[in-house]
Amino acid sequence: MESGVTFAFAVVFLLIPLFYHMRWGHYIMSLGGNPESLQRSGVPIGRYRISAFAYMGMLAALSGIIVTARLNSAEANAGLGMEMDAICAVIMGGTALHGGNGNLLGTVIAVFLLGLIRNGLTIMSVSSYYQQFITGAMLLCAVVIAELRERRGRVG
Repeated sequence: MESGVTFAFAVVFLLIPLFYHMRWGHYIMSLGGNPESLQRSGVPIGRYRISAFAYMGMLAALSGIIVTARLNSAEANAGLGMEMDAICAVIMGGTALHGGNGNLLGTVIAVFLLGLIRNGLTIMSVSSYYQQFITGAMLLCAVVIAELRERRGRVG
């Protein structure tokens, strides 16, 4: 098994209890949804916001180390284009566009689905430009489905 996948599994297994069974995770989710009500309930939102950014910075550094180790070199544009895949996977995984509602397991499934599609397209020798187009189309479909689901939730 590739070291990046091993680290990803380790991070997910550490994040599940952190987000779903600890106060920090609940506050971070609430901070994304309605920071004003969280502040009115007496939570120091500045401290939690800074801790969230620090934690995400640590994960970004870890992913940079993994990419550098995988390529055996450090290039400034080594991760170019990965941001579109990351955004697409998070939205496909069920995270609300307006914040406050995220799904860690759905995001993990979407990452593997997106990787499977990307590898299949690479095996079929599809141009990287078309792969980006397909990723963008999947992102557009995920956004439309998320908006329709959110509207249905507001009406019903």
